[in-house]
Amino acid sequence: MVTSLNAFRKPHPTPQGVFAESSDIRETLISADVESLEESCALLESLSLDVEDVRLSLARGLTFPDEHDGIPCLSDMLNFLDCGEYPPWWAGDPDRAGYERSFENCKAGIIRAVVEVAGEQKNTDILWDESEDDKPGGEFVSWMIRWIRKADQKGKEGLVICATLTIGNLVRRGEILIHVWSHPLNLFLSQRLTLMRWSTHPSPSLQTLLKS
Repeated sequence: MVTSLNAFRKPHPTPQGVFAESSDIRETLISADVESLEESCALLESLSLDVEDVRLSLARGLTFPDEHDGIPCLSDMLNFLDCGEYPPWWAGDPDRAGYERSFENCKAGIIRAVVEVAGEQKNTDILWDESEDDKPGGEFVSWMIRWIRKADQKGKEGLVICATLTIGNLVRRGEILIHVWSHPLNLFLSQRLTLMRWSTHPSPSLQTLLKS
């Protein structure tokens, strides 16, 4: 399923031959790519919301690639959110506006899936990992912290919302919450929350962490 997501990340191939110019074949293939992305994202979202085994499997796969035959599904989902973009061959396409709406809806669906995976209580010990000193909280938490750091960047609202909701889900357990505020992450999170409190128009995404 994640193969469709990876197709929307750099490097993008350069269209060759009959695909370099507008044609019925080219338009059909572009439409098929978008449909494949929509189907994959809808399925990932639905399964993450409804099936516990899927949530558990996605989390395990972040640490144990053999979980999905070597395919890092959750990492690919995170990379899609972080680096996924409109392919250059959409430029000038008469259906571009529709494709862009579909693309943003797909990202929203993957955000909901990631938040749901983090909200699975059985995943807390997998997603919160203290084994690496250079990555406080582990690989997954490091992803989320990088995204929260983008709170002031235009166009990164989706990443910040995903990250704050995800960390909020992880710290619902009392021992993890206590650990966060006694952790090196504390200074960074405290600074973000302080900025939010003093802001005349606080970011809704940052408020989610304060309410957790």
